[in-house]
Amino acid sequence: MATPRPLRALCLHGFRTNASLMKLQTAQLEQAFSPGELTFYHLNGPRLSATAADPALERLVPGPYYEWYGPAKVGPGMHFSRQVKFYIGGC
Repeated sequence: MATPRPLRALCLHGFRTNASLMKLQTAQLEQAFSPGELTFYHLNGPRLSATAADPALERLVPGPYYEWYGPAKVGPGMHFSRQVKFYIGGC
């Protein structure tokens, strides 16, 4: 019988943060699993942000900071979930 494929978790950071902060936020959860049982994938959003969502974040993790979507990228009829699916589709 084939070995089961390990579970995978896609970790998407919040508004104007980055994958480094998400790794800090999920560190204890990752430690709860045995090595090879669950793989975490931390992605940065496609839009570079000029600043962090909160100045306190800049003391926790270095930039750059990212956004998943914004007014300039979302056109008529374009929904956030479709934009994110388009971005991560090639990963």
